[in-house]
Amino acid sequence: MSDLLIAGLYRYLKRPLTYVCCAVSLICGIIYVISSVDVSYDGTHISFNPDDIFFIISILANIILCILSIGTEFSSGVIRNKITSGYKKPVVFISEVIITALISTIMFCLTTIPFVVYHISYFQKMAHLGLSLLLMFTAYISISVMIVFICFITTNRTISAIIGILLAFGLYFLSYSTTHMLKAPQFFTHYYLKNNESMTVEGTLTDISDEDDIVKIVQEKNPSYIGGIPRKIVTVINDCVPYTSISSFMTYCCYTNDSITIDERHEYEEEHHPEMLRHEASMCIVLSLIVIGGALIFKKKNLK
Repeated sequence: MSDLLIAGLYRYLKRPLTYVCCAVSLICGIIYVISSVDVSYDGTHISFNPDDIFFIISILANIILCILSIGTEFSSGVIRNKITSGYKKPVVFISEVIITALISTIMFCLTTIPFVVYHISYFQKMAHLGLSLLLMFTAYISISVMIVFICFITTNRTISAIIGILLAFGLYFLSYSTTHMLKAPQFFTHYYLKNNESMTVEGTLTDISDEDDIVKIVQEKNPSYIGGIPRKIVTVINDCVPYTSISSFMTYCCYTNDSITIDERHEYEEEHHPEMLRHEASMCIVLSLIVIGGALIFKKKNLK
C-alpha cells in the first residue's frame, strides 16, 4: 500500500494540472477574503455575507483534477499493471481514495485558510466553529471520493468526466430542491382587512398591530408541504448531500454580523446544532458505504 501511495502522490506532484487546480483553489480563498464583506453606500454598515459560489468552483477544480489524473491511469494501463504486479483490486481502489483525499485536503485548505484567517473576527463568534469547518471538510472530501468511485466503476476518462460534472451540478440541485421542500410552510393564513386589502403569511401572523382592522381570517393547507414518511425520506436525502452542509455554513456566517444579536445567534446555534451533527453523521455513513461499495464492485470488475 505504501508504494502505491508514494507513486500516486508523485503522479500528482509531477503534473502541471495539479498546481493549476491548487492555484484556482487558492484564488477562490483570496476572493472570499475580498467578496465576503459587503459595505453600504454610505460606509456605515458592514455585513459578512459569503456565498457558496467560490467554494463550488474549488470543488469543480478538484473534480477535474481527480478525473483527469485517475482517468489517465486507466487509459495508459497503469491500473492494470498495478493489478498484474500483484496488488489486489480493493487495495488499488482504497489507495486511490487515500491519495485523492490527501490532494483534496490540500485544495480545501488553500480555499478555507485564507478565508477563515482573514475574517477570524467573525468566525470567533461561532460557538460551533470546529464542527462547521469539519462539515465543510467532510463535504469536500465526500465529493472527491464519489469521483474516485465513478472513475473506477466506468474506467473511462471521457465517461467519468461527463458523469462527474453532472454529479456535481446534480448534487447542488438536489440539495437546493430538498432544502426548499423542507422549508415549505405547512399552511398559509389569509388576513382580510376592512379597507378591502388582504395579506397572506406563512403559518400564523404573530404580530398584529391592530386586530380590529381584520375582518376575516382564512387558513389553508400548503399543497407543497410534505409530511409523514415522505418528509423523513427527504430529510435523510438532504442530510446526505454534501452541498447542504456548505449552504448551511454560509448561512451560519451571516449570523455573525453585528446586526444579529447574541441571543438570536445563540438561538440559531441551539436550533441547528443537532442538525449539524446529523449532517456530519450522514455524510460519514455515505462516505463509508461508497468506499466499501467501490472496493467490492471494482474487485469483481473485468478490466479488458
